[in-house]
Amino acid sequence: MSHTDNRSDNVVEKLSDRNYRTWKTEIKWLLKGKGLLGYALGDIILSDTATTADRKLHQTNDDKALATIGLSLEIDQQIRRGLQKCTRSMANARTNSRAQIKSKDYAIEKGILSSTNERR
Repeated sequence: MSHTDNRSDNVVEKLSDRNYRTWKTEIKWLLKGKGLLGYALGDIILSDTATTADRKLHQTNDDKALATIGLSLEIDQQIRRGLQKCTRSMANARTNSRAQIKSKDYAIEKGILSSTNERR
């Protein structure tokens, strides 16, 4: 990008119905430059032993990644993506519920929990 370009070095062309390939490349570089790409891709996951400070930092960076992406969308894309996110959140909730049920079943099977939800 030249110094005479009207765009800031931290701004990508907003996603529209016509520019996905360009937008995708630019947003990846922007997120990478801000150290947020791993959060946006879901590659950075908290461990079970994460401290409160670790959790807070993770949430902050996750929010920054989401905001960076959200601000790079045309308004019609924001609305469309918002609906898709709600749908994905509901699907994730169902998946998490299934995982919790499987974990509970495993714990009952191994004798860690009884079938009445009491720890042994």
